[in-house]
Amino acid sequence: MLVNAQYDSRDSLNHYLASSLEINGIGIEESFNTFNTVRQLAPVAEGMDGTVSVEFDFSSLLGEGMIPVIESINGKGSLRSNRVQLVSSPLYDKVSSVLQIGEEYSNEFRDLDVNFEVIEGRVYVRPFETVMGDMKLNISGDHGIDQTLNYLVKVEVPASKLPQGMSTLLTGLAVNAALLGIEYYQPETLKMNVIIDGSIKDPRVKPSLGQGGGSEVKVTVKETISNVAQEKTKKVKEQVSERARKQADKILSEAQLKAGELKAEAAFAAQNLIDEASEKGVLTKMAAERAADALKKEADNKASKIEEEAERQAEKILKEAREQADKLIK
Repeated sequence: MLVNAQYDSRDSLNHYLASSLEINGIGIEESFNTFNTVRQLAPVAEGMDGTVSVEFDFSSLLGEGMIPVIESINGKGSLRSNRVQLVSSPLYDKVSSVLQIGEEYSNEFRDLDVNFEVIEGRVYVRPFETVMGDMKLNISGDHGIDQTLNYLVKVEVPASKLPQGMSTLLTGLAVNAALLGIEYYQPETLKMNVIIDGSIKDPRVKPSLGQGGGSEVKVTVKETISNVAQEKTKKVKEQVSERARKQADKILSEAQLKAGELKAEAAFAAQNLIDEASEKGVLTKMAAERAADALKKEADNKASKIEEEAERQAEKILKEAREQADKLIK
């Protein structure tokens, strides 16, 4: 396992982490039971068996116990595996039941090569291909820490290799298509689109025949990522800017108060000098007035330096906030 991480605590309210992970040959069950982030970002991994290799570059805010705040995680990564077996999965059980695959059919996915992106804790999976028995699958979509799903699975299977239950299902779909005036002839390689939504624990599975199906998904993965990224950019910048502005305003306000106190104290001391010297003759009073002017001038200089330093600190906070926002939205 290789881990590179940068920790930024300049913002006392929001500590920031940028990390790069490279993990080779880790057990799925082990990682799911060990890492809270895996359980949150990949709930579908529960009930899977096999080993995977993962690369993941991400940034996030840190919460209590220096744990990444899941909703703030943004990054990109990849997952590779020669074989993953579904041992116990409500999602697979529902898909298997709806498609009538049958218990005798393989529950292993082979040759996985998955690229994904995480935006504010929601995982967007780029289209990837895998094999389950004689079925070729093309899978894409997204899921969130709220357990919601939005996936499209394109299935290809030779007609001669169809499980008996699936053959019955397809006959029913073909009849429904005919009732709508759509002629359907079973080709040598059958293609089916399966839309999966709902939640991890209670998925909805909707199969349909044909080459298309992607249009049934409300928004493509690419469009969704783009839209969410734009919203995230605006939201993050607004949040970071607001926190930084409040900190900067506080520093400037305190500096102005301190500068005002210095000037007031100097003015009071200067007037006392003049009042005391007034009873001691003209020359003494003139000397006191010069000393009073010098006292007030010194106070003005100190007050100006305090305000200038406060302005520098405020500008630094605002600059760091802009840099932090840029990091979080990459």
